[in-house]
Amino acid sequence: PSSLRADALSHLPDVFFSPVGSMVKLICIIVFRHEGKGERALKLAQVDDMSPFGYFSRGKAREFVYFGSRTTCERTPKGERVSVGCGYEDYIAHSLVRSDGLAAVCVTDEEYPQDMAYQLLYLVCKDLNSKLGDKW
Repeated sequence: PSSLRADALSHLPDVFFSPVGSMVKLICIIVFRHEGKGERALKLAQVDDMSPFGYFSRGKAREFVYFGSRTTCERTPKGERVSVGCGYEDYIAHSLVRSDGLAAVCVTDEEYPQDMAYQLLYLVCKDLNSKLGDKW
């Protein structure tokens, strides 16, 4: 993962990044500001691990994951959470959008526990809000 893992997500237990075993994958976490229905979500932070993908396909995989995450975020109503298939190698996008518009999306494989994904997203949003207040 990128340096954002070391800074913004360092307080999170490693269990979120390899919960059950080495076969379970957490590909990325992206934090957005959800602008409302019909508006483009603004990316605030991103951390990813593209190592499951081949070296030459990582750029395309990163673009696809970002596009899928942003689209999932934009289609999730405020105050709700949604999990949808990405349509790319059996990965799932888990989206949590708070009522104040702070949102987080993580992309995992199908084996990653859904409850753990939502707990992770909740903790990421809570931590970002506690560090930045309403300035995000």
